[in-house]
Amino acid sequence: MRGDEMTQNITSHREFERELWRLFFTVRCVGLTTLGVISITPFVDIDPIVTLVLLLVGLPVNLLLRGRVELVQPHPWAVVLSDSFLLSLGILVDPNTAAAAAVLLMASTSVAATAGWRPTVAAALAGSPLIAAALALRSVDDAVIIMATYLSTALGMAYFVSVIAISERHERQRRDELLDGIDAVVWEAHPYPFVEAEVSGRVDDLLGMSISDVAGPGAWLRRLPAFDRSTVVNRSQTLIDMGEDHELVYRLTAADGSLRHVRDRVRVETDAEGRPTTARGIVTDITEEVRVRESNRNLAELVERVPVGLVVAQAEHVDGDTIFTTLSVNPAYEGLTGLDATALVGNSVAGPPKGPGWVDVRRVLLEVDETGAPARIEEAGDLCEGGDRTLSLEAFPISGLLIGMNVVDVTERVTTAARLRHQALHDALTGLPNRTLLEDRLRHALEAAARDHRSVGLLMLDLNQFKDVNDTLGHDEGDRLLRTVAHRIQGVVRAVDTVARLGGDEFAVLLTDDASPRRTLRAAERVLECFEEPMEVDGMSLQTGASLGVALYPDHGDTADALRKNADIAMYVAKRRGGGIAVFDPERDRPNLQRLTLVTELREAITEDRLAIRYQPAISLATGRVESVEALVRWNHPERGLMNPGEFIDLAEVSGLIRPLTRWVLHRAIHDTAQLNAIGHAVGVSINVSVRNLYEPVLVDSVRSLTENAGLPGERLTIELTETQVMDDPLLAHNVLGRLGEFGVRSAVDDFGTGHSSLSNLQSLPVSEVKIDKSFVQGMAAGDEAASTIVRSIVSLAHNLGLEVVAEGVETNEALTKLALLGCDRAHGYFFAKPMAYDDLCSYLDDPSLSPSPETAPVRDLS
Repeated sequence: MRGDEMTQNITSHREFERELWRLFFTVRCVGLTTLGVISITPFVDIDPIVTLVLLLVGLPVNLLLRGRVELVQPHPWAVVLSDSFLLSLGILVDPNTAAAAAVLLMASTSVAATAGWRPTVAAALAGSPLIAAALALRSVDDAVIIMATYLSTALGMAYFVSVIAISERHERQRRDELLDGIDAVVWEAHPYPFVEAEVSGRVDDLLGMSISDVAGPGAWLRRLPAFDRSTVVNRSQTLIDMGEDHELVYRLTAADGSLRHVRDRVRVETDAEGRPTTARGIVTDITEEVRVRESNRNLAELVERVPVGLVVAQAEHVDGDTIFTTLSVNPAYEGLTGLDATALVGNSVAGPPKGPGWVDVRRVLLEVDETGAPARIEEAGDLCEGGDRTLSLEAFPISGLLIGMNVVDVTERVTTAARLRHQALHDALTGLPNRTLLEDRLRHALEAAARDHRSVGLLMLDLNQFKDVNDTLGHDEGDRLLRTVAHRIQGVVRAVDTVARLGGDEFAVLLTDDASPRRTLRAAERVLECFEEPMEVDGMSLQTGASLGVALYPDHGDTADALRKNADIAMYVAKRRGGGIAVFDPERDRPNLQRLTLVTELREAITEDRLAIRYQPAISLATGRVESVEALVRWNHPERGLMNPGEFIDLAEVSGLIRPLTRWVLHRAIHDTAQLNAIGHAVGVSINVSVRNLYEPVLVDSVRSLTENAGLPGERLTIELTETQVMDDPLLAHNVLGRLGEFGVRSAVDDFGTGHSSLSNLQSLPVSEVKIDKSFVQGMAAGDEAASTIVRSIVSLAHNLGLEVVAEGVETNEALTKLALLGCDRAHGYFFAKPMAYDDLCSYLDDPSLSPSPETAPVRDLS
């Protein structure tokens, strides 16, 4: 027993004894008062002096002791001795009180015996000589009989009462120990009503409080939450009034503010008329039980609602066979089988499959039954007639012969995965295998060919004039043409061959079965022949041709990369011839290999950000300040060093890389210029684009997005097109440049004077400036009168049309002076500075007199 529980028990026992002593002294006070009243009646012959002594001495003393019993608890033997002394005095005063004194002393001895018979008997024997002496002195009749009767009766009653008291004490102690041994709180309402209940037991474990905290009137009820209190009290009160045993479940507020769920089992004792006399309750903590029950309820609801079929089956081994009987299922499993629980529970959950399309449930359950480990299968099949699903079944042991199984309909996931896998390996436009799938099939074909000593043929095909179709009729028509081409090629090759679209207008055909040189060349001819008939696209008859390159394993390469690269080279040969078929020739195609390698390296340089921008300042001839810069792309080739645009721009145009290359330049130059403006250099930037970029539907939106994201005003960006490019498709140029101008982007005609247009042609275009080609500027500086006349005419007419004029290639002071006299607006060239990196440009703009590299010259004073 713990210390605090022992303290509570001792306190309870002492309180019980104090109650007995209070009762004892109360009875004595009542007896003395009664004796005083009787003594004045004519029916009793008692000396008034005796009555007076008893009332004046005995009554105040007993009242005082009753009131002080909380502080001073009298000893039983002391009470017996004092009573013996007082009663001896009474006998001496009036012998007639002898019999009454003996009776009173017996009563006192009986009460004292509740504390133990030995000290009580000793006190009675010690006090008896006083009484005997008093009887002898007053010569009381029958003194011997009175003494004998008193002693025998008093001693017998003392022993009997002490035995009863000890038994009661032991019973109370056993009850206290029993209460301490159970994890409960016990209350007892006696007398009724129960609001005055006595509480004992594990109050500290239940509520974190001591018994004294809940012992006062109504203290226990105050632990009920206010919302629950009236309901619980009214129900319990009603049942107790009816004398019915009952059970209540309610909540109590613990000392820390938490709520504890309790079960209160109440027994009601009634009298003969059925009225309740005592109510006793045992309160147990069921908080954990409630939590578990709530958890189980949530779990059960989850099982009912989860969209996964759940089954519990029992395995039974009969005559060497195993039978699986369904014990329980959830609604999701009912939905998968098309049957309700009443038809499933108690029947076999796993009979043999009924035929094709049925999932073999028995197989997965048998595996669990035999191995004791979880098992899983996923297969196309169903659990009901006519189903067409893919199911995933996972079974697992539970306990004994019980096996659990969950069934999930994974049809959508499997279908989605198959669709995504198909999308990843096929071209979205034509449905043909894409480059990834072709690479995989080519690699496997070469492995099989090496093992079986067979040949593999690879055809690379590119459409002729497809860009013209795209640019003229639009991308929608171009896409329809590509789908028609794909269909035709598939129609002239075998089913075992692979036709793939690699991107754009490029296709490939992989020949794996008996791909001898003759058969491969014949297959290439059939592919080429399918282009002889015009393609019907939306009612239009389109004539297009193709260029085919052929490479064979092992003659032209023994790896997938080599074979593909050599087929590409042969295709470029055929393209330069104007179409047809070309078979790879190592001697003839060596330069083409270098060119193709350069294309591959340029593509990688764009993707891996290995290009660079150089900026050449353009100077205002009126102020001498830098108003803009021209962005010029460079390629830092790992072997050839820094390459100028003239060394790779044509290659980018032919290979189709000009579009991603232009996008890269736009992104980097706009970002750098925005940074310059942010640090206080208010300059614009001019960027050259190809006419091929004008055919991109997203060009305008891309430029708008780049400028907005970088925070560069549109008027700080100038898009340059060469004169020849503008005149090739003036309608397209007008449309694209006009849309760019809507958000402030300027436009310029580069290399003006080298084409076949006139300034009057520019009047209808939304251009902001013209750039005089450097050949005329340098000719003028060298004294060429014709060149001087052309420059003068361009400046004059451009200004008349409201256009600004920029001179290119200014390398001498003489050229600068003449341009200034003619009224040219801006100029750039080596005379001011060579193209420079971004960091050098920042230094140059901070102080133009500082040359950022040995190749630059300071700006001259033009005032």
